[in-house]
Order: sequence, then structure tokens, then C-alpha cells
Amino acid sequence: MNQTLIDLVKMKIKTLQYEDLFWLAAKDIIFFSENDPQGWRACILLSDVYGYACADAEPILPEQAREVRNAYEKWKWSGVIAWVALKRNQEPLEEYRTPEYFVAKELLNLHVL
Repeated sequence: MNQTLIDLVKMKIKTLQYEDLFWLAAKDIIFFSENDPQGWRACILLSDVYGYACADAEPILPEQAREVRNAYEKWKWSGVIAWVALKRNQEPLEEYRTPEYFVAKELLNLHVL
């Protein structure tokens, strides 16, 4: 493959990653924070999911946005929580441990999505 084609493919992949980030932002799943030394950062809003009266967020990279989007499209908020739980190796509060959460967590862990 010539370098121009490789560069075009890389640019298309990056464009799709940012498209997924903005799709997640439109659904209020993520927000953009400027509290990062490298500039802005995308974060999943998780307040009161892992602790009561707790402001919490999980940063995600653009290349992770498709995984989070797929989890949301398949299992809604339970899928997002399951994705974060696997990333953190931490369980959410009991009320978020629904049957959908456990299905999502198991399938995401097996990389079935």
C-alpha cells in the first residue's frame, strides 16, 4: 500500500473515533473536560454510580469511544456501567447491578460485542 492510502485510512479511523465521541456527548454519556495537561479529555459521567454523593468520571480515549457506544446501543446505561466496571475492576453500587448489567459485563469481558 502506498503512503497516501495509509494516511487516508488513518484519517478516516480518527474521524470515526471523534464522531463516536460526539455521539456519546449528544446522549449525555460523556462530557469534555479541560482539566488535563494535554488539553481536553472525554470522560464518562459516573456521579453516584460507584459511591453515594460522589462526583465521579472515567476518562476515555478516542479509540475507546466505539466500545462505549456499542455497549450503550446494546444495553443502554447498564452497558456503559459494565464497560467502566471492567476497566476499573470495580463493582458499582448495588442498585446498578441489574440483570442487564451482568449480561453486558460478561459479554464485554468475553469481547463478544
